[in-house]
Amino acid sequence: IKEGLYRYVSRVGKKINSIAVMANAWDNRKDVFSAVAVVIGIVGARLGVLVLDPIAAIVVAFFILRIGYFISFQSASELLDIAPPKPILEQIKKIALGVEGIEHITDVRARKTGPYLIVDLKVEIDSKMSVADSHHAAGVVKREIMRKMPDVSDVMVHVNPHIAHD
Repeated sequence: IKEGLYRYVSRVGKKINSIAVMANAWDNRKDVFSAVAVVIGIVGARLGVLVLDPIAAIVVAFFILRIGYFISFQSASELLDIAPPKPILEQIKKIALGVEGIEHITDVRARKTGPYLIVDLKVEIDSKMSVADSHHAAGVVKREIMRKMPDVSDVMVHVNPHIAHD
């Protein structure tokens, strides 16, 4: 039952990108391993192989430490505003560069807030574009990123005139 619960809760945690839900899933998996260790210890004792009990306990302890490390690392990553992986930042750049009028991306930053990303983007546009057209292009960039990347909850686009880059 606990393994089934682990699989269900894990699937939900991945779907909603929630570390708290994933921690709950791993807690269920820990219970499964603990129960297996108890069975191994009892069977070992009945068969006279007493060494199985401490070995099973060490394996379970290692597994619990590994889960704790994983959950702690993931939680710290979110709390410290660690940037998402480089491919996500590259995807944001690619989407922005696909918008008409966007000449260059000078900076992309993103941070997690719960299961979502907040993106800050600095773009350069044709220096001959009107303010209204520049504002429109920035709006299109924001909408396209949010449409193509559902985990992005907000995009701030800062517009500068394009300067030739070597």
